[in-house]
Amino acid sequence: MTSTYSISQVKVYARTDECCRGTIKDFIMTIYRDELEVYNSSDKNPDESSTEKSIYIYQISPSIKGDVVQIGMNFGNVEVAEVVVNVREEMIN
Repeated sequence: MTSTYSISQVKVYARTDECCRGTIKDFIMTIYRDELEVYNSSDKNPDESSTEKSIYIYQISPSIKGDVVQIGMNFGNVEVAEVVVNVREEMIN
């Protein structure tokens, strides 16, 4: 993202093709603002990525403002189809 936004929701779509199904399980979604971590799914919603499904949805508190959303793992690569970041109307800067 090129600015800081009030992030309302993040949707992470898993790949559904045979080669990569299930490779996203136990991922971590992190939101940063000015390179500082402001949200970590392993702290705020650890159960969301613990099961295999086609879409993972994170509802984000209005107090969370960010400029980077990162999808990662503690080990290995993450194979995602798409990440959709929904923001509230106000832009912070």
